[in-house]
Amino acid sequence: MSSDGRDGQSSENTYVVTVEAPGSGRTGHFASIGEALTAGSARSRPIRVVIGPGTYREAVKLRGQVELVSAGEGPVELAWTAGTAVEVLGSVRVTGITIAGAAIKNLPTVLVSAGTLALDHVKLRRDEAPASKDPDAETEVVNLASARSGSSMDLRDCHVSGARVTYGENTTGVVERCVLTQAAYGGFAAMDGANVRILDTTISAVSTVGMWIKHATVAVERTTIDGCGQNGVWAEAQAQVTLSDSTIRKCRYPSTISTDRANLSIVDCAISEGAEEGALVRTGGRITLRRTTIDRPGNHGVYAETMGVVTIEDSAISQAGATGITVKPTGTVAATNTRVDGATAGAMVNGGTGTFTGLTVTDVVEAGVGVEGGGQVTFVGGTVRRCAGGIAATDEGSQVVVRDATVADAQVAAMAVDSGARLSVRHSTVERGVLGLVAGGSGKLTVSDCTVTGTARSGVFVSDEALLTAQRLSVRSSGGAGLQATDSARLEVLDSEFVDGSAEGLRVDAGCTGRLLRCRVAGNADEPVLRSRQVRIEEPVETAPDQIQVPAGAGADVRPSTVDRVRPAPSAMLDNMDELDGLAELTQLVGLEPVKAQVRTQINLVRNAKQREAVGLPVPPLSRHLVFSGPAGTGKTTVARLYGRLLAALGALATGEVIEAGRSDLVGQYLGATALKTKAVVESALGGVLFIDEAYTLARTFGANSDLGLEAIDELVRLMENHRDDLVVIVAGYTTEMTEFMDINPGLRSRFSRTIEFPAYNADDLAKIIELQAKNHHYQWSDEALAAITQRFHREQDAGTLGNARDARTLFEQAIERQAARLANHPSPTSAQLIELTVADLS
Repeated sequence: MSSDGRDGQSSENTYVVTVEAPGSGRTGHFASIGEALTAGSARSRPIRVVIGPGTYREAVKLRGQVELVSAGEGPVELAWTAGTAVEVLGSVRVTGITIAGAAIKNLPTVLVSAGTLALDHVKLRRDEAPASKDPDAETEVVNLASARSGSSMDLRDCHVSGARVTYGENTTGVVERCVLTQAAYGGFAAMDGANVRILDTTISAVSTVGMWIKHATVAVERTTIDGCGQNGVWAEAQAQVTLSDSTIRKCRYPSTISTDRANLSIVDCAISEGAEEGALVRTGGRITLRRTTIDRPGNHGVYAETMGVVTIEDSAISQAGATGITVKPTGTVAATNTRVDGATAGAMVNGGTGTFTGLTVTDVVEAGVGVEGGGQVTFVGGTVRRCAGGIAATDEGSQVVVRDATVADAQVAAMAVDSGARLSVRHSTVERGVLGLVAGGSGKLTVSDCTVTGTARSGVFVSDEALLTAQRLSVRSSGGAGLQATDSARLEVLDSEFVDGSAEGLRVDAGCTGRLLRCRVAGNADEPVLRSRQVRIEEPVETAPDQIQVPAGAGADVRPSTVDRVRPAPSAMLDNMDELDGLAELTQLVGLEPVKAQVRTQINLVRNAKQREAVGLPVPPLSRHLVFSGPAGTGKTTVARLYGRLLAALGALATGEVIEAGRSDLVGQYLGATALKTKAVVESALGGVLFIDEAYTLARTFGANSDLGLEAIDELVRLMENHRDDLVVIVAGYTTEMTEFMDINPGLRSRFSRTIEFPAYNADDLAKIIELQAKNHHYQWSDEALAAITQRFHREQDAGTLGNARDARTLFEQAIERQAARLANHPSPTSAQLIELTVADLS
């Protein structure tokens, strides 16, 4: 028996032995850990090995139920540089010792092959490995601790240096109050179904990625990731990652990245001082930023491309080296109650989609919000202040809708549209700055219920062949002309005023066309200058037009539903119907010949009614509401948007903007609430088109309170009558269901006099659609790939399994993903390689 009482006897059914290092001058049962384990294994009982101070140069395999614990009398180190130092094949706990090893490729220093491992107050350290004859050895990823094949590994109060901690296939674990540092190949990795929690931990000074998660689930709380040579967090391959109350800083590459359908949620976090993006998402990945700050990113704050989706809520991006929010083709960003301060540009949407609600952009060097390359943006309830430009749209196909917004102190133009883009501004305010509203090139600017106040130069400036359509616009106290039009600008201005300016209220040059109807020009320093005989001033008014309802000041929360709307005055008729805005796009739609013919018939009827009204003839009764029926994915929403644009171009609607709604938007949770919700949705669509998809669901019963959908129908019928002059409603759905829906309320048939049936696409239609989708997103199918796609669609058509336009889009998106994977390891792909989609990119 040893003098300290550790006698190798059982204690509560556990065999307890002591180990003392050779040369320590202390006496224990064994001189090596391996000897102690061998002795304990013969007893078929749990074994507890108490280890005295010293260095033990050996490798051990731990089977069964084993505990290795420091005696607490000095440092204990288990060191082995020839391979794995500790392999776990049972239920093991290690406390208070240091484990050092070489962390050679495929030979982690600590390996959990099976069972469970708990490391408590353990130091893991990578020591130099023996010289390797493999020239690629130093480029391989190596692990200090690795869990494999369904095992479990927990680290608490541990210090890991020199290599990473890895969780493999279907493993589980917790990393808590640990430090992972100076790792040459990343700090942490989880993959292939692993499920890990990381709490109160620091990952620092790693040469590559701080955390890499692939097809795994990881929850991170109160953790710091600092000084990574590449990314802070990389999530891919459908990984599910949550970071909360954590900090990421000083990463050389994008601080966080989500790709290949991974989902990365970042809540109450701070991301700062990265050399590139704060958050990058691509190839179907998703990132959610909630109550998070991104400070001083070297490049973009948030960057979304190639079907990546970013959702930002209650967050802030400051001092970005480039753009606060960037959206590239097929990328999507939705930001709510978010701030962007001090960037080169606030938000730039190039070919992607941006939905900004309550976004505030201040003090950026260039545009607050810029849209180009066919980008689609909705900007609602936001503010842009002290930026070079406010909100700007350029390039054919780009479209911006602005509502309830304020742009103040712009150094150039507060809101501008150019080169075929479309900008619609409703119930918004421009304060001070140099120019107010600007339209150039072949841009189209639509304005209603807005004010422009105190600009240094023109309040509204229209040039080239741009089109300005304005209703209830108030321009006050401008330093230049209230409205200035040059070149071949086109004007359609109704019920507006240009007053109290320091120059002319109007300056219209020769070559401009259009009219100003029921407008007020008064109190300006100079008389109006009207050089064009093709611009008419009709029914001028001396007092402010009754219809003008100006916002209640900067940032006032006045919804469009509170604005008094009037029926638009007859629009100047185009000599050639083919020039009508939207008609060419309708004609160019693939297939749908019966649909296009019926829409054109409807437009002809509307135009005829406007012509009769213009010459004082009575207008025959005409319902503009439509029923769209047919299979899904056949272009109903696209045709609805074009129909709205056509009606707006004819002056039959104020804006033609399409508001999409479904059952959940119209139906409340209790009787009475439904009517209020339906009324709010209808009022938000006044002046445009309300598009209700799957409208038949309103007539379906769902148990308790099943009559709520019927209440929505009753309220809709009533409101359609009340707003028959400034609202168009389109209901859509499957043919049989929509036939039944029309019979549910006697008022529906009388209000929807025309049903347009959308036929299913054939194989050649889908081939043309997928070809156009590629072209619109700057891709091109190879001849072989397009032939293969066409053959595939024809086979499906012959088998009766042919899909729709949505399926064609899915095939296109999958091809983009495969192309990205195919080119991932290509050092420098050319533009041609990045554009071309080949047979290899098809499933």
